[in-house]
Amino acid sequence: MTPAKMLPGLLLGAALLPAAAQAASGDTIIYCSEASPESFNPQIASSGPTFVASSQVLYNRLVTFDPKTNAPVPSLATDWKVSEDGLVWTFTLRQGVKFNSNKFFKPTRDFNADDV
Repeated sequence: MTPAKMLPGLLLGAALLPAAAQAASGDTIIYCSEASPESFNPQIASSGPTFVASSQVLYNRLVTFDPKTNAPVPSLATDWKVSEDGLVWTFTLRQGVKFNSNKFFKPTRDFNADDV
């Protein structure tokens, strides 16, 4: 492609850069993924991109994984025990955790087992 043919695209790109930078500020979430998520609700996620975009980026989990060893490490649960038969899992929840608040929602209590 010749420089003359590239010029309109370059000008358009240069004109859009300030708009993109402005959109990235404030209350905007920018997330790069291999595909668009279907929703941001992990309970109804049926695709990998949806599950990753919602449950791994937006929500804290009880347990997460160490990125180097892939071993489970505490997150919202500080400790957990598994019964001998493997059927009952008991989690100790982190104290003092509140839900995110905004102008429409102000949490009145810490999260508890009912929330999990």
